[in-house]
Amino acid sequence: MYQNITVHSSYTPNLEDEPVVEERTFPNFDSLKDCISTGINFNYVKIINQNLPVLHKNFLTGLKIKKLVIEGCGITHIEAGVFAATDTNFINLTKNKLQGISKGVFNDLPLKTLYLDGNEIEYIEEGAFLNTKLINLSLRRNKLQTVKTGVLSPINGYVDLSENQIADIEANAFNNSSLSSLVLSRNNLTTIKKYSFSNLCVGYLDLSYNKITYIEENALEPIANIYGVNLESNELKNYYVFNNFPLYSINLNNNNISKLERGCFKKVSLLYLSDNTIDAIEDYTFENLSLKRLDLSMNQISHLGAYSFKGVKNLEVLELTGNRIKSIEIDTFKNLNIRQLYLGRNQIKILEPGTFTETNVLELFLDNNNITDINKGIFQSSKLNLLILNNNNIKYIEPGSFDELSEIKVIDLSRNKLDDIKKRTFSSLPFERLNFQENEIVHIDEGAFENLSCLTDLNLGKNKLKKINQGVFCNLEKLFVLYLEDNIVESIDPHAFKNLPKLQYLLLQNNHLAIVTENMFCKLPESLNLNLEYNGNVSVSPGLYEKFPSVKENFLNDNPQN
Repeated sequence: MYQNITVHSSYTPNLEDEPVVEERTFPNFDSLKDCISTGINFNYVKIINQNLPVLHKNFLTGLKIKKLVIEGCGITHIEAGVFAATDTNFINLTKNKLQGISKGVFNDLPLKTLYLDGNEIEYIEEGAFLNTKLINLSLRRNKLQTVKTGVLSPINGYVDLSENQIADIEANAFNNSSLSSLVLSRNNLTTIKKYSFSNLCVGYLDLSYNKITYIEENALEPIANIYGVNLESNELKNYYVFNNFPLYSINLNNNNISKLERGCFKKVSLLYLSDNTIDAIEDYTFENLSLKRLDLSMNQISHLGAYSFKGVKNLEVLELTGNRIKSIEIDTFKNLNIRQLYLGRNQIKILEPGTFTETNVLELFLDNNNITDINKGIFQSSKLNLLILNNNNIKYIEPGSFDELSEIKVIDLSRNKLDDIKKRTFSSLPFERLNFQENEIVHIDEGAFENLSCLTDLNLGKNKLKKINQGVFCNLEKLFVLYLEDNIVESIDPHAFKNLPKLQYLLLQNNHLAIVTENMFCKLPESLNLNLEYNGNVSVSPGLYEKFPSVKENFLNDNPQN
């Protein structure tokens, strides 16, 4: 006898009708058919956070249910046959107290999806899922210690066994299963044996966050159609099992790999090796490999030689962030097809002329290093369109240093130590965005930004500019936003912002302006959003209010004179 059970249900009387949704509480019943209508095909029946310690055989007798959810109800036992004749293809029994799965509970059902997460399951009887049509089986957060032979076969789809206590996989445990993904992460596996995955067909195998120290030779060869393996956060030192094994992707992040030998990972396209202890890249290590992406970030590499990446012609993304790189030899990246090159958070101080000559790099990240000077000849890649140099110690940029960058769109030089911007440093290039935020700039040469016909975004905020001189910001025909906030600007020359027809945002807040007149902003669009907040005792001429109504309406906060 069940008491005081609340049941949520939904059914559609006719194809053209809207679904009928009901919530009812039943004081006493032996079978749900005594409470809800029979002869109806229910879209779903949901019983959540009730007291149902046992599901008796007759609990669902006479009901047709497409989707059944009994969650958080304290179920400890399910009698065989309870789901028989329900025609359900989806069962969710998460967050109960089941300790095992017995044969006869789910057999002979048209079941496609079964969620058993968050129970206390310690065993599954062999044949428990025979004669089902299971595509998705989730057993996360249970207490399984062993995957036994025949228990999980055959299943065709997705199996999740993560967050159990699995330390062993018996031979043929997944016999004749064809899976898109098999997830065994966050268990207690230490060794992958050569029979662990016999007769298994799987696309993606997740073994991350275990304690794996060893993979037996040929352990993965019995797996058919595998394209990806995730072994992140294990304790592997040896990767040789993968040297000749064809994989599209392998994740070995956060293991104990200390050295890469020439010819490793011959048939891998995406290789992730971050957070290991690799301290050097020997010459020709990756020659003739099929790598498209190589992640070596967060290792201990201190030097890149001219032949470190020689011959890896298909490489598109190279990640070296967070190493200890101090020196890069000339021609290290010459004639490579790398599109994205990440060298941020290293210890690079000097870049020699020729470092990035004749490369195909499109996006280059050199942020968070110790670079002090940028000289001519360093960047001679005509294809580079993104250059990130923020958070260095750059004090000097030689005029002409970027002249070879005929396709450059963005340079980020924020958080450096520049004190001026010289003419011919950035002029006549196709920049769309320039970022100088948080430098020490006190002076900008007249014409420093001339002929930047594509520039839309110029950030000079948080510097030490005292005066905005005429001729600095003129003729930037596409400039949309100009950041000058958080400087110490005291005065602005008349016509300082001449011929900026597209300018929509001019940010001058947190400066030291005393007087602001319309002559300072003549010939700017009337739709301009002009921000003059927090300029102390600034005096604004009435003509400015007339020309830019937004000033009075929105942008004079904390200015006592107004």
